[in-house]
Amino acid sequence: MTASGEDPLQPTNYYLQYSGKYACTEATPISGGSEGLSPGSIICIVFLALLFVYVAGGVAVQIFVRKESGVKAIPQSSFWISLPSLIRDGFFFVIRYRKREEYSKT
Repeated sequence: MTASGEDPLQPTNYYLQYSGKYACTEATPISGGSEGLSPGSIICIVFLALLFVYVAGGVAVQIFVRKESGVKAIPQSSFWISLPSLIRDGFFFVIRYRKREEYSKT
């Protein structure tokens, strides 16, 4: 293995050259060279597609079947309206009980 030097633009990168029977014959990209979408990307796309179908389908059912309008046209509107206060309550619960050093044994 031989060291060619340090990259002047990025001082933490070094140029190394290794030759031997276990060395790669062709240069491969650092990212691994995988093509296509990663599993995480696929999960995000599927989640967003299902979310869109849920909202669009729910609004359509509320408007055309149940004849609702305004905020009532949002599927599960009472849950979505109360969600910010539920998140706030959960945040304060974690902060309040995190300050205790020991839990009391019951």
